[in-house]
Amino acid sequence: MEGPRACKPEELKDVVAFINSIFRPDSDQSIDTDYPLIFNSDKLDYMRIIKTDGKIASHVPVAHRHIITPTDRFAMGIISPTGTHPDHRHKGYGTLCLNDCVSIMENNHWPISVLWTQEQTFPFYQNSGWEGVKTQGKFISINPSDHKEFKELGFEVSRLNDGDQKQLNEVISIHKKHPYTIERSEDDYKTLFNLHKIETWIASAGGKVAGYMVYANGSNKSGIIETGGNVKAIETILNNYFAHNPQKSPQALLPLFHTNLESILQSRLPKHEPQPIEIADSGGYMMIRINSLIDFINSIKKYLDKKANDTEGTFSLKCKETKEIITVNLANGKSHICVKNTKNALELTRRQLTQLFFGSHPDIENPNLGPYTEILSNLFPYYFHIWELDHS
Repeated sequence: MEGPRACKPEELKDVVAFINSIFRPDSDQSIDTDYPLIFNSDKLDYMRIIKTDGKIASHVPVAHRHIITPTDRFAMGIISPTGTHPDHRHKGYGTLCLNDCVSIMENNHWPISVLWTQEQTFPFYQNSGWEGVKTQGKFISINPSDHKEFKELGFEVSRLNDGDQKQLNEVISIHKKHPYTIERSEDDYKTLFNLHKIETWIASAGGKVAGYMVYANGSNKSGIIETGGNVKAIETILNNYFAHNPQKSPQALLPLFHTNLESILQSRLPKHEPQPIEIADSGGYMMIRINSLIDFINSIKKYLDKKANDTEGTFSLKCKETKEIITVNLANGKSHICVKNTKNALELTRRQLTQLFFGSHPDIENPNLGPYTEILSNLFPYYFHIWELDHS
C-alpha cells in the first residue's frame, strides 16, 4: 500500500478515470467537468489517494471554500466524491484518505467540514466525526401543466454570454446580494455558470441584467438550482424557458431563507407543497464535522455579538475528543470568548457539537444540554447555505 498522499500530476488522469468508473459508468458526464474546481491540476495536494500494485485503490478530495453569512466569513472543507475500488473495500483505505483530509483541514484551521451523502453511508462518516444535520433547504416540483402560470413581463431573455464581461459582472453583482453564499472568485463564476449540463439564462432590460436562472440537466445536478434578481425578471425567464421546453418538469431548489423564486412559486403555484431538499433528484443529506470547537466559535463571533442584543448569559463547552474548552459570555450586544479551563463546561462529543450548532437529523437523538439548554437553544442552530453550483 502506498499512501495516503497527494495525487501527482501524472496521476490526475487515472484518478478521474477511477472516480468515473464508480460514479459515471456509461455516462456522457465526467467527474472532472462536473467538479472542475476540485479535479484539476491546481488542487492536487487536496486530492488524497492510496495505491496498491501501482493502481488507484481509494481517493478522497477536500475542497477549500469560504462561507458567507450576513455576519460572518470563515473557511470550511467540502468532502466531495469519495471512492474505493470494489476489490479494496472494507480494508480501511477510504477512512485513511478521509482522515488525511481531516489533517489538512485541522492544520489549516478550517473550523468545519461539510459533505453530502445518503443515510446508509452515515456510519462511515460518523466514525470520523461527521454527523447528519437538519434539513438544509426545500424544493418544489413544476409540471408541464404549470408552465402556463408563468408570465412574460417585458424582459429580453438570452443565454449568458461568457465572453461578455459586462453581463458576467452584472450577474455576479446579483448573486452577491444573496445573504447566504459561498465565496466565488470571478474565475469560479465563469467556470460554474458554464459547467457541462448547465444552462445559465439572463433577463435584461435597457441593456442591463435584471435577473438570472441556472438550469441543470445532469445526473449530479438537476432542475432550477440557482436564481437571482427581481421577481419579474425571474418569472420572465421561467416563461421563456418553458415556452421553448414544454416537456420539462423540473424541480426548483430553494434555500431556507426566502428568495424571489420562492415568492413566484408561492404566487403562481399555491397548491404545490415544498418538500425537503434531501429527497430531491440528485439530493443528499448534509453532514458536518466540527474540526475545532475554538476555531468555530471564534469564526462566528459577530453572529454571537448580534445574538447578544437579545440574549444574555454564559455557557461553557468542552469537546470530548480534542479536550478544547471554551466559555462564551453574552451581554449588552457583545460576546466575550474565553478558552481557560473551567469545571462548568458541558462535555459533548464532536458529533453532538454538530447537532447543537447546526440542528439534528430527524432520526438522530438530540444531545442533553443540561444547565445551558435555554441559552444554547436561543443561539442555535446556526445557518449557512451552499448553493448547488458550489458543490462543484
